[in-house]
Amino acid sequence: MSNSTNADDVELTDNQRDAFEILHDRPVTKSELAEELACPENTAKYYIEALRKAGVEIENDPATFEYYLPDVHDEPEPEEPEDEGPNEDDDLGPKELELIAELPATPDELSTELGLSENLVNAYIESIEDKGVSVGIDKDFEDDDAEWVFHLPDQPKIRRVATKHTGSKTREANDWATEMEATILRRLKRKDPLVATQAPDPGNEDFVAHLTDAHMGDVVEDERGREVFNPDICEASIEHFTQKALDMKELMEPVSQFDTAHLLWGGDMLTNENIYDGQAFDISMMLGDQMAAAVDALTQQAKSFAEAFDTVQIVAQPGNHGKTRASGVSKQANMDLICYRWIQDRLIEAGYDNINFLEAEATEYRNFELRNGEWRGHLRHGHNSLKHVDSTGASSRDWRGWWAQHSFNIAYRGHFHESRRENVMNQPHVIESPSMKPGDEFAEKIGQPDASTHRKLGTIHGCSDKRPHTWEYVIDDIDMEHAG
Repeated sequence: MSNSTNADDVELTDNQRDAFEILHDRPVTKSELAEELACPENTAKYYIEALRKAGVEIENDPATFEYYLPDVHDEPEPEEPEDEGPNEDDDLGPKELELIAELPATPDELSTELGLSENLVNAYIESIEDKGVSVGIDKDFEDDDAEWVFHLPDQPKIRRVATKHTGSKTREANDWATEMEATILRRLKRKDPLVATQAPDPGNEDFVAHLTDAHMGDVVEDERGREVFNPDICEASIEHFTQKALDMKELMEPVSQFDTAHLLWGGDMLTNENIYDGQAFDISMMLGDQMAAAVDALTQQAKSFAEAFDTVQIVAQPGNHGKTRASGVSKQANMDLICYRWIQDRLIEAGYDNINFLEAEATEYRNFELRNGEWRGHLRHGHNSLKHVDSTGASSRDWRGWWAQHSFNIAYRGHFHESRRENVMNQPHVIESPSMKPGDEFAEKIGQPDASTHRKLGTIHGCSDKRPHTWEYVIDDIDMEHAG
């Protein structure tokens, strides 16, 4: 692990860099860091863990609960242990072997079982890692104040287990959502919105990228228990989609120049909690961590597009996984929508003046202009529609009705985790983009297993003055360096 004490030595997002600078300045508790960054404590904890993953050495003083950089600040005085502590030999000592045998376990459990102070438990963990044994750390259960769980990499990760009544958990999630919604609305109220005008040159094209159903926070395992999808893979997949889209832009430029990029986010960008029975066993991140990770990944995508195109129009549609269940929460308190608003806040803070941001607040669709009004696009998540567009009486009624109502020239949807293109009465295209999340145990159970050898991530296409759809490419993960 690196002992870097300079933010320029490691690759960080803007918010991670802010967290680094605060920790570099002085030791802080999780709540103090959250207050400095104007974010929930869950999110502050996520930034600390993200910095550690990036190679920044961060310690925690159990006596004061302060996080600090040991290379910058004096290490707190440790408690006097009765045990003599880990040895300095390369071989693991008896107590270290005993500790490993207890994993997975929380620091408190290790302290009780081994008769050690938590300071000494942490010292043994560091000693074990110094001797070449990797020890992972994972969040335990539901509670923001719950301890972390140490585990070996080849052990199954500790999944959050439902220990509370569903109504209680839902109320807690709604309380958190309401707090987040109020916070971001206060911040955005004081700022000018992201507005930019399309100025297409005749003969050029617009570039459209449709990304949906990222499900940040979900975990999918194969039959051997190996994770084939998790938050790290999700983040890497969004980054890969972005890079391949920009590579395609460069590849197409000898044929056509591009004016505006339309970045369409179709919803279910984070997977939420308690949407279906047993979901606690399928996720590895709490709601606050999902939010922070999704905001980080999508903000970086938006910045990359803004630096590559003259104008970027972001059209953001919430999905069904973003919904909250209990009464007393506004319709706008959708996790996707809150995520999109935090992204707006970050882009405004970064000073971008070539981004136009559109969002669907209380509707299940968002109409938008392509080629500065030459064509009308129609974005839906797709959960309140049938699987096929115009192949049955019921689906025909839905899509023909929407076409008549909205007069769109091209439409986009997700939700079904499949990649296809259909038409309404052989007229406008309806592009259905895939999910980067592979098929899970439920898909297998209902007889619709995911038999693909590579994951499809999203769709890009061109749009000219004469045609709303000129070319199309579905981006997959064939040449992606997979995260673990």
